[in-house]
Amino acid sequence: MRYLLLLCLLMSNMSSCARGQSDKDPGVLKYVTDDYLAGAVIRPARVLESDVVTRMLKAVDRKHWLEIAMLKMKVVHGLDPRDIEEIAILLDRKTIFRRARISDPESGETEKPSINPTQLMNQVRIVGLAVLNYASQNRSAFPDNDGGDNDNKGNLSWRVHVLQFLDPGLYYQFQLDEPWDSEHNKTLIQKMPDVFETPGVTDAGKTSLHVIVGKNTIFSGDGPIRMRQVTDGTANTIMTVIAGADKADIWTKPGGIPLRKGPPTVTLGKIDTRILMGRCDGAVHWFAADMNADTFRRLVVYNDGEPIVDSDVRPPPHAERLPTLIVRSRNNLDRDAISASLKRFSFGDYVLAFPDAQTMVAAPSDLLPRVLKSQRPQGNLGVELQKLVADNDIAISADLRTLKPITDRFAGNLPMAGIVQHIDQLNLAVDISGKGPYLHDIHAVMQTETAAVQLSALMTGLVQMQKAQIRSVANTPDSPIPAGAAIALAELYDHVEVMVEGKTVYYRMNKPRDVDSFLEQLKPAFAKLFKAPKARPPMTPRNRNRNRVKYIGLAFHNYHIVYNAFPRYNGDANPNPDNAKLGLSWRVHLLPFMDQSALYREFNLNEPWDSETNKILVEKMPDVFKTPGVEESGLTSIHVFIGEDAPFGDDKKPLRIRDITDGTSSTLLAVQAGPDTAEVWTKPGGLKFTGKNSRQLLGNIGETFIGLLADGSIRHLSHMIDEGVLNNLIQHNDGNVVGEF
Repeated sequence: MRYLLLLCLLMSNMSSCARGQSDKDPGVLKYVTDDYLAGAVIRPARVLESDVVTRMLKAVDRKHWLEIAMLKMKVVHGLDPRDIEEIAILLDRKTIFRRARISDPESGETEKPSINPTQLMNQVRIVGLAVLNYASQNRSAFPDNDGGDNDNKGNLSWRVHVLQFLDPGLYYQFQLDEPWDSEHNKTLIQKMPDVFETPGVTDAGKTSLHVIVGKNTIFSGDGPIRMRQVTDGTANTIMTVIAGADKADIWTKPGGIPLRKGPPTVTLGKIDTRILMGRCDGAVHWFAADMNADTFRRLVVYNDGEPIVDSDVRPPPHAERLPTLIVRSRNNLDRDAISASLKRFSFGDYVLAFPDAQTMVAAPSDLLPRVLKSQRPQGNLGVELQKLVADNDIAISADLRTLKPITDRFAGNLPMAGIVQHIDQLNLAVDISGKGPYLHDIHAVMQTETAAVQLSALMTGLVQMQKAQIRSVANTPDSPIPAGAAIALAELYDHVEVMVEGKTVYYRMNKPRDVDSFLEQLKPAFAKLFKAPKARPPMTPRNRNRNRVKYIGLAFHNYHIVYNAFPRYNGDANPNPDNAKLGLSWRVHLLPFMDQSALYREFNLNEPWDSETNKILVEKMPDVFKTPGVEESGLTSIHVFIGEDAPFGDDKKPLRIRDITDGTSSTLLAVQAGPDTAEVWTKPGGLKFTGKNSRQLLGNIGETFIGLLADGSIRHLSHMIDEGVLNNLIQHNDGNVVGEF
């Protein structure tokens, strides 16, 4: 389906006017110096305004989907793609080799590139998931550092016991009733899975991925700890950690690193400026290595009643050398918003500059002066991109002649390795909204004419294979692509040209002769991308209510992603109360995130809920807010808590996830209360929390009520819930973390 969407986006009205750049105005290309070997230029505004995007989104009534996506980009990054004329992404030699983790033989640098931080995070995440899977199969009990609660405890490391969820074949080779160094088991030490490989550890069969042991730690050695015993919250407790290479040990050997008094280095050994840790909720984060000793202890101990706040200990991402990014906008750029969006990152020597009101350049500091001085495209890359971008919307070029160590390393992973290694220059152009004859035009300059003939033959075979695959989809029952659309896509390959001219190979896909007919054929396929799920068997009232509240929780979190805060109980999340839109319930402000953008636009956000304009919309309450026992139209019993110490306490400051220091899994975001508490859904308000008689706030709830926790999960809670526990669940930062409830 992704491939289908890409093809749809590559089609546009043939009559659209090309907006090629003139030689007098090279745009972002003026900043391309001869330092760069590869790059791309993209023209987002043209793509988003193309006829195919407009027509397809309108056909499936999903124009609001694009609006929300653009709004999110604007809020998060300070840039709306619809305003961006051009984006250039450029790679110089130093950046290419560093990001490939390969030493550049021409640089003179002897330092070995560091392990990929993203790869390391994924390894810790995979191991953490295996531990959680183990717990789910063992009555919510984590493995101890030397196994589970059975006769085999003490023989093998926790790593071996979670191996059943990582590599079952290797797991079943172990004799669980024998120690790690038995004649049989010690032969398996050399088979350590790659997921346990860690930086700086060169001895085969050793790893520095550990658990921490000691009093009140999850892996203390005194017996398995269950999830419910982690009363500080799984999001506040460390499960695994990458220690220094000097702490490496045999991966099958029981045990862990003893927790010692003092800063992290005392326990973890020779570590860098940051520590990679996996938490008990499965999340993985980098934490500051210079945190104080007490903070580190609180992270490790699971039941001391002192949960930590991530913002106190998590450092910005590790500095990486990044590609040069150049943006040219139609309108003046919001420099403050863009700069603020980048503050959360640490880019080392990456520098941001604004040469003029509509242009932004972000580049490594050693390149920026040359980039800003440049007035025209330079070098082979500049020349190639200038030719490609003149009449196209996307242009990509790479000069591979001087990157042989890169192509040699990665070509080995491809079935056509020998051919890839003979490419000197690779160019790609995509014409979405211009008048050119091709949808896309790829050409590769080879080292020899023989290599060109070989690549041509390979590409010709790929065309036939792709065509056959798409046609087969048309004849497949329950195909994700309607037959008509599959046939239309397959017919595109009837007009693909693969040609050889000397050392150059061309792969060109022609635009369809009848664009309007082609788009009509694609409409069903495009609509299927956004098609609602098939109707399910009728749900029980309990499950229906549960799903509705869960959907509200999802909307809350999507709202937070865009605005970095939840809506106020009586308005939006604007951090400045003087500029906030107040007067309507939080429910109204969630509408765009519930597929209710059309209804949201009917409200006048500058007027109160009972104004002449807004009060007529009370009758249009979405079904998601309907609650059992509430018969009157426009009323709901789904509420947030307001009042001092409650999450939605007042309208001065919107609630952010980081404000919930008791843990999102221990804090109520909203509840489905009794029908006697029902109120007009658009009216600002909530259940007024005072710390007294909190159960009475919920009204006539019957045997249970539904609670929406701040982590998005749903709980059916007893009407006899302890008053103190309920108070702690309502208060989001009182320091009283609720364990099992």
